[in-house]
Amino acid sequence: MSRRRPLTLARALLVALLSVAIAVLGLGTMPAAQAAPKAQISGTVTDAEGAGIKGIVVTALEYDGDGGWAFVADTTTKNDGTYTIKNLPPAAYTVEFRDDDGTYVDEYYDDQRNIEDATDVPVAAGQAVPSIDAELELTGFVSGTVTDANGEPIPYIFIDFYSLDEDGFPSSEGYGSTTNDLGRYRVPFVAPGDYVIGFTDLSGAYVNEYYDDHLSIFDGDLVHVSAGADTTGIDAELAFGGHLSGTVTDSEGNGLGGIEIELGRLVDGDWTPVGEETTFFTNDDGTYQIDGLPEGTYRAAFGDPEGNYLYEQYDDQGPFDEPTTFTVTAGETTDGIDAELTKAGHIQGTVTDGTGTPLPGIWVLASHWVGDHWEGAGDTETAEDGTYSLDGLPADDYRIQFQSEGEYVPVFYGGALTEEQATPVLVETGETVTGIDIQLTPAAHITGTAADPDGNPYDLTAVEVWRWTGSAWEDYALEFAGDDVGPTHYDVGGLVPGTYRLEFDALDSFDTPTGGGLTEVAHEFWNDQPSLELAQDIVVTSAGQVLDGYDAVLERGLYDNEVTNVAPPVITGTPAVGQALTASTGTWNLKGTTYRYQWLAGTTAVGTDSPTYTPTAADVGQAISVVVTASVAGLGSAAATSAATVPVAAPVTTTPPPPPPPAAKTVLLVKKPAIKGSLEVGTKARVTHGTWNPATVVLKYQWYVGGKLVAKADGARLLLKEKWAGKRLRVKVVAKADGYLEAAVFTKRSPQIAG
Repeated sequence: MSRRRPLTLARALLVALLSVAIAVLGLGTMPAAQAAPKAQISGTVTDAEGAGIKGIVVTALEYDGDGGWAFVADTTTKNDGTYTIKNLPPAAYTVEFRDDDGTYVDEYYDDQRNIEDATDVPVAAGQAVPSIDAELELTGFVSGTVTDANGEPIPYIFIDFYSLDEDGFPSSEGYGSTTNDLGRYRVPFVAPGDYVIGFTDLSGAYVNEYYDDHLSIFDGDLVHVSAGADTTGIDAELAFGGHLSGTVTDSEGNGLGGIEIELGRLVDGDWTPVGEETTFFTNDDGTYQIDGLPEGTYRAAFGDPEGNYLYEQYDDQGPFDEPTTFTVTAGETTDGIDAELTKAGHIQGTVTDGTGTPLPGIWVLASHWVGDHWEGAGDTETAEDGTYSLDGLPADDYRIQFQSEGEYVPVFYGGALTEEQATPVLVETGETVTGIDIQLTPAAHITGTAADPDGNPYDLTAVEVWRWTGSAWEDYALEFAGDDVGPTHYDVGGLVPGTYRLEFDALDSFDTPTGGGLTEVAHEFWNDQPSLELAQDIVVTSAGQVLDGYDAVLERGLYDNEVTNVAPPVITGTPAVGQALTASTGTWNLKGTTYRYQWLAGTTAVGTDSPTYTPTAADVGQAISVVVTASVAGLGSAAATSAATVPVAAPVTTTPPPPPPPAAKTVLLVKKPAIKGSLEVGTKARVTHGTWNPATVVLKYQWYVGGKLVAKADGARLLLKEKWAGKRLRVKVVAKADGYLEAAVFTKRSPQIAG
């Protein structure tokens, strides 16, 4: 029995007032709110033969706006494969089709394996949305046997499946199994596709590998799984592993936990990283043991992720020293690979704007002088309160630079724009230097568009900014077109008042059987000029200024940074005394080219710097030719010689002399050769054939490193030596063909060779 709560005087007064208000306003009794009519989604789930599939769970999911999907409702298909999800509120749904038995591959509407790629099904209030159908694939099976080097089965080996994304990086698919006592395994319910399959021994007795007999997941052979099929014979023979142990301490002998151990193994003359799929760390007491290593020659390095100790290579070698190597033998333990780490220095400070407001997200970079150049020694980012800490620094003299995403002027500590002018920061061993603060100034911007003549973007357009120092142009900044404003738009920030010039490089992507990359297809300086010397100035007058409208129309094919003849000059006219001859300039690769002419009678220079020449009696019997020298300011010059005429004839009054023979053709460059490869020391760079007319040309090559000719480097490939690190490559390619004049071209300079 419930009891009525006594009505207080205040509550009684409130009820009375509400009653009066309802009566006066004529509100009466309010009707209950009407719920929105419910909707539904229906369809049919079939197999590849079109037959309905019973028992498939169909689920309506709604995106939660935060990277997840929430369950709304589900149902199960009938005998004929049909389904209806009822009582749905209006929303945009992701529809999932799931076979809990694993016979068929799960998918999302419309025919997608990943939920991120699903097509939304919008449903309005009371709407019945039909034909949300799915055709499911049968899963497949993969089986095989794992043995040791003696053919003995290995139990309890884990089998894992990895798929590759569009960039070739693997990700686990969640399929897996372990081998039984006979070393056999069979993995059911695998979605059709291509996989890298891994074999892992958690005990560390054997070396982990990937099918077929690869140590790196990135080298694994793809295993194709077909719908409804059993892929057999995916076997592995695991080698016995070696073991590595040691201890990492500080200078006082205290064990250091959490130190990362990096291993490299010598394979066919190259150092290959070990443990790409895992990371090795020391225990709390500084000891470590790494199992399942393939036997061979190794080197090791030790780094502190916290930055409190300096990075070191075994045995007591610096990061750029030649490390001491050691051997790992199968079935044995290589002990005593120890390290004693030195305490690192630190540089700390605060970054603010002109009002003293802390600036988060500012990049802080340390550089120091190594040999003959400034080299990066570490970097970090400011926190929300504008503070930063550069850790893991050896004792040295540093220059500290502060960079933003173009909003502020990038400067060095002390306010300088270059390392040479920056205030030095001296760090002693293990010392923390504080108070390296800076106030940043708002930067100026130059903005515009960079597109092809039709207004379309290239795959990538780089905008390089050159700044006048008072005596030379310095490479000041690099940005790329394609920001949030549009695919052809660029915004170069971080600029101080001064005079600038812009360089544009347009690149297209390409694919090859072994990968892909970018190739330069258009190049110019603002405003429509071929060289830095001919480019037009852009003057920034104040901090924070925005200069807009510096647009570039990049014409495909105008990308050379040297003067090259495409077709030689041609002489027209009758080679006879008193008859004027005219020379064309020939065809050259760049705009902004100027020309000089030198006429030759045999080998004797005649005439003046003019495109015309009239033979005299002294030229009778001599063949006439012309040398055209083309020049572009800032790039240099090149010369091309015409084909010679027939000997000059004396004047005749009877019949005119026969017409000169057609000028000899010259091999024509259609597509310029280019330097390819990873450009890392120890690898081979190569130069492409290019495209020529005629196609049946014979090519000769000559490599240049850092502008210097490389002796005996006349092949299409060049092994990159360590002494060339940081330098750029060029190749001179000479094309010859029977019946044609030879042509020569230089490739564009490559990026710097990586050490």
